[in-house]
Amino acid sequence: MNQFWQLSSALALITLFAPHVQAQNFGPRSWKSYVPGDGRAVSAASKSAVDEAPLAEEDLPPIVAGNARARTIQTSAVKPGAMPRAQHELTSYYDDNDNNTIPPAPADFTGKQDDGSTQYYDPAASQPFDPGIATMGDIGCATACDACQLNDGCGDVCCCCPTRNFARIEYLMWWGRGRALPPLVTTSFDGTDMAEAGVLGLFSTTILYGNNDIGTDWRSGGRLTLGHQLDAEGAWTAVGRFYGLGDSTDSYHAESATGSPILARPFFNALLLQQDALLVAFPGVSTDGVIDIQSRSSMLGADAFVRHAWAGSDCWQVDLLGGYQFSRLDDSLEIRNSELVLLDPQAIFPPNTTISMRDYFRTKNEFHGGVLGLAADFYRGPWTLSLLGKMAIGNQRQSVTIEGGTLIAPEVGPAVQSPNGLLARSTNIGQYSRDVFTFVPEANFTLAYQQNNWTFTMGYSFLYWNDVAWAGDQIDTRVNLSNPVIGDQVPAFAFRDTDFWLQGISFGVEFNF
Repeated sequence: MNQFWQLSSALALITLFAPHVQAQNFGPRSWKSYVPGDGRAVSAASKSAVDEAPLAEEDLPPIVAGNARARTIQTSAVKPGAMPRAQHELTSYYDDNDNNTIPPAPADFTGKQDDGSTQYYDPAASQPFDPGIATMGDIGCATACDACQLNDGCGDVCCCCPTRNFARIEYLMWWGRGRALPPLVTTSFDGTDMAEAGVLGLFSTTILYGNNDIGTDWRSGGRLTLGHQLDAEGAWTAVGRFYGLGDSTDSYHAESATGSPILARPFFNALLLQQDALLVAFPGVSTDGVIDIQSRSSMLGADAFVRHAWAGSDCWQVDLLGGYQFSRLDDSLEIRNSELVLLDPQAIFPPNTTISMRDYFRTKNEFHGGVLGLAADFYRGPWTLSLLGKMAIGNQRQSVTIEGGTLIAPEVGPAVQSPNGLLARSTNIGQYSRDVFTFVPEANFTLAYQQNNWTFTMGYSFLYWNDVAWAGDQIDTRVNLSNPVIGDQVPAFAFRDTDFWLQGISFGVEFNF
């Protein structure tokens, strides 16, 4: 009986002081804390337990994270449109004996006491578990970025405050498909018969310029990208880009003071139905012959779209995007030649007559359309691999301008002007335009390294247009020299187009704010 009363007394004492024994926590104890939207801390065995806890959030002390160990608090300066790479959680471990933190307990967290109460606490009342790991700091983000290195499951990164805007500037090194030119300048061996000099298809004729593609060299350019997060959750982001390339130029110059070497401009004679050539320099006939050719192409574009977070996890995210795209591709080709006629075998021009001629072709391709696409980001520590693929579909306005002219200045008497050049004549001179359905796909790959609120990027881009009009393609090399024109109305104008692509690498810097 005495043993029974002794056992009963011991059980009663244990029952009476059990809460205090638990509070002393002689062994490792841990609570997992979840931070609601208002910054208060709730602790329990699981988030569901917190959700089921009867305590109201206003009854909980505000979290002061001065000495708590942050595990998945904001792990990077989240770009606008990028979902946070981890939920806002806080994990701390405390020894209630001396108020010092101790190593983590096993994964079986205990958040409710045996009496059913839910534990909550003020993390600032404890020392940090690992002094080598910086604390969360001021949640108000007084500084641009903490110097901490935390692991969110995707590698270590600097933990920064959330950002809602970013600006990126990039240097572009791009190159594209060349622009075709017909044969424009020829020469022949000295001693070649005048009727055969410079004529295409003959053994004695060499093409000096043309009959190839120009504009294949790389070009420098720039791209500016601006972004703004539209909502607090980061699910919607507006992005605008503007990009342009330096002009692609190509030039050719040839001169012959004495007529040797022979210089000529080839064409197809529509009256004779055979290849022919306009002599610019030929011994004893034309001297001081000069041919100058200038080609210039420019490119610029812009787009504006909205990105919406579609799927993702801590380490990756895929967005849908839609918006508007603009691009403009311009091209021009100018051919000038002059000569001093010593002797005209056809007796059309008196001796010592100076003849200057000009042909000018210019095209514009202006695209407006809607764009749809996908964007994906893959995170690993401070590194991010970004993929962008989109398709723009819309209308492209193509415009062509053709101008010509000839100035004939005899040694004696007034000069005479004509609107006809050689390849630009009354039959094709003018301004023309049309609208064509065009699609413009684009692909981008970007590797980024983040350091605090700065990000450094290197990438590759590819763009394609299925329908582009270039200046050289608008040249009709068939020429009817009769004036007024008798017979075929050539050269004639007809829209001629081709596809075009651009690709290249980029180097940039981005600031998140």
